[in-house]
Amino acid sequence: MFLESTKQLLLNIQAGALRLAYQERARLAKPPWPSPLPATLKQAFTLILTARRHKPDWATPALNRHFLNTDLPALGISVDPQLMHRYWRRLAHLQGQLFNASTLAGSLGISASSSTRYLDHLCDTLMVRRLEPHFVNLIKRLVKSPKVSVRDSGLLHSLLSIH
Repeated sequence: MFLESTKQLLLNIQAGALRLAYQERARLAKPPWPSPLPATLKQAFTLILTARRHKPDWATPALNRHFLNTDLPALGISVDPQLMHRYWRRLAHLQGQLFNASTLAGSLGISASSSTRYLDHLCDTLMVRRLEPHFVNLIKRLVKSPKVSVRDSGLLHSLLSIH
């Protein structure tokens, strides 16, 4: 089949139908399926920037629920999953800021010691990073507050409902 079409092209060229030969060769060179590659670099960047992400919207909240309902009790941490989820969301709003246990506890209706304990649980499971202050000021006798941040940016966006 390929040899016959090539012979036909040569005959067309010899017969003086050069234009027809080029059209035939272009038709044979094209694949029978549409080409997924864009014609220009601008079209390629447009396709990349406008492409939808393949991650379903339910994936991260389902992982959060599984972590709170299954993984924490398996590690021996007994907390209310709904309260811990609300605490985690409030903590996500403090991303990179100073942690004040009493204000966070007051907004959830729990004690400051419970707030600190919940932060310890999330730090122990490597979901939240606590950055302790570097310098200790012994003259002023001030207790410095740590900074908190959620370790995973995808998890942070899920907790803050950023899509």
